[in-house]
Amino acid sequence: MLAIGRRYLNFWPVFWAFFLLVIQVVTNLWLPTITADLINRGIAEADMKYIWSMGAIMLLVALLSWFSAIGNVYFASKQSQGLGMKLRRDLFKKVLFMDERHFQDFGDATLITRTTNDVTQLQNLYQTMLRMMLMAPMMLIGSIFMAWKLSHDLMVVFLIALPILTVAVAVNIAIAMPRFRSMQKKIDKINLIFQQGLTGVRVIRAFNRDAYELEKFDHANRDLTKTSRVVLTTIALLMPIMTVILSFTNVGIVWFGAKLIGQNLMGMGSLVAFLTYATQILMSFMQLSAVAVMVPRAQVSATRVREVLNRVDKITDENADVIVNPVVNMRENTDAIVNPVVNMRENTDVIVNPVVNMRENADVIVNLAVNIEENTDVNKMPRLELKNVSFKFDEAQRPALQDVSVKVKAGEMLAIIGGTGSGKSTLLNLLARLMDVTQGSIELDGQDIRQMRQQDLHEKVALTQQKAMLFSGTVRSNLRFGKADASDSEMWQALEIAQAADFVREQGGLDLAVEQNGANFSGGQRQRLSIARTLIKPAEIYLFDDSFSALDFATDSRLRKALNASVRHQDKIKVLVAQRIATVMNAQQILVLENGRTVGLGNHEQLARTCPQYQEIMRSQLSDEDLAKMGISLENEEISSKTHDRSGNTGPSQLMKGGKRQ
Repeated sequence: MLAIGRRYLNFWPVFWAFFLLVIQVVTNLWLPTITADLINRGIAEADMKYIWSMGAIMLLVALLSWFSAIGNVYFASKQSQGLGMKLRRDLFKKVLFMDERHFQDFGDATLITRTTNDVTQLQNLYQTMLRMMLMAPMMLIGSIFMAWKLSHDLMVVFLIALPILTVAVAVNIAIAMPRFRSMQKKIDKINLIFQQGLTGVRVIRAFNRDAYELEKFDHANRDLTKTSRVVLTTIALLMPIMTVILSFTNVGIVWFGAKLIGQNLMGMGSLVAFLTYATQILMSFMQLSAVAVMVPRAQVSATRVREVLNRVDKITDENADVIVNPVVNMRENTDAIVNPVVNMRENTDVIVNPVVNMRENADVIVNLAVNIEENTDVNKMPRLELKNVSFKFDEAQRPALQDVSVKVKAGEMLAIIGGTGSGKSTLLNLLARLMDVTQGSIELDGQDIRQMRQQDLHEKVALTQQKAMLFSGTVRSNLRFGKADASDSEMWQALEIAQAADFVREQGGLDLAVEQNGANFSGGQRQRLSIARTLIKPAEIYLFDDSFSALDFATDSRLRKALNASVRHQDKIKVLVAQRIATVMNAQQILVLENGRTVGLGNHEQLARTCPQYQEIMRSQLSDEDLAKMGISLENEEISSKTHDRSGNTGPSQLMKGGKRQ
């Protein structure tokens, strides 16, 4: 908790808050003494001049206390609110760049709670700390000293009251503190159930599970209420208990003070001042008690916030090299080739006969340099290569991907097909470096992507996921996620390729409103808008993670034809995960995965003849007539059965038509 304060609080505002607080404490401790003198000398002796002078001093001291209190509140509020703002910003930034695995470990419900509720707890604590937590101990110590100066005898009353107060506070904290962490976890659970209820409301209604979800929420709600009731009741009881103790203490002070006045051992003004100090002592103790209750809860929140901020991501830029454009290197190297020619020509005065040969060779070298210069455009073309890529999730028994190798050149499309759990989406996440490979490497333009800055890599990669994610706003604002300065013509071009232009134009154009998650569009429309957002990005590699799944066959076909015909995307690499044979059959390369392993790699014609798993997918999706045209027989499935026996699977193949990935 202190570490958070050191990191997010500024020194000078905290210094001024503390300085003004000291002034406020000093003035508050001085006022009862002035009051005592005013009563003992001014009122008792009817000295109006003294009364007016002391009254003026009291007014000035009170004004000084008032202004210092306002200044302290200003700086304390500014710092605490600033701390909350910075914490929320850093938490959001951390979540944005968090590893996929870590995000799944936390869950979005608890991340929301930590960013809102826990930060608010810390914000309130630091505001209290800069006010009450610093003021209370100073007032307590100062008031005890001033009261002791006024009367040693009346201090006996405090020797009885303070231990009782200490026991009351200790019992209160002992009951409440262990339940604070439990409360936060139960708030997380409430948020999770509520969030799932909102996002899954259609499924809940479709399966008639309303009563079950209500019961589940009610159970979690009652559980949180029970814990909160114990905690808040315990805390609430502290204040009346302390008020009762304060009242009895004041009665004791007045009773003993009256005796001392009767014996002429104390003046009336001194008793009034002592009562004021007694009130300040007990109020300071009550404030410390409130802080003591607040600190454990804030400590829990600080721990939860630090768990997020201090989580070390596996995907970092630590190994990133300086990215050098190979084209620049080649152009620079042409000088190294041409310069020797100049040197040779300069030495012609010394060597006469070889000059002709050298000049002839120089022409060859110069021509070579020209050729390299002309070929720089070829080297600008992206190249993607997977070298023996393997990946294993933490605590998983077997790898999700194992020894996958493939090369993709500029302008080619790599299609990936396979059954549920075969590793298709995992492979795309590795290509986008949302996760890092366990073994092997993924190289883009000859450079391992782990040696590239994430920002540089993500500028070269555009990803469309199966579950289309649209942000609230307009079609225009969503498309500009792909390219911030995209013109209207570029947007319409991307929409045309994605087969989304017609319904966007009919419903209001680029300024068509988009609700949260694209709730005002159908599944197919959301996917097409998501594809358009990807296509508008000037990337080198376009990744489509089963993002055609919600499209009908005709729209799917038109979209792929438009994409292949797009001049802007012709020299780009396209990697497509799909379940349909019709979607992948025109790709230059098709990668067939099963249980994370490569079982087929080639074009459609090659795999249709040689890959049993690919043949089985074709049998599940294509008619006998279509299969006959391709030369695929349905007479027996011995090859397929043997393949499944070797892989250790039994029963029907998981490579079924329209199978949805998990």
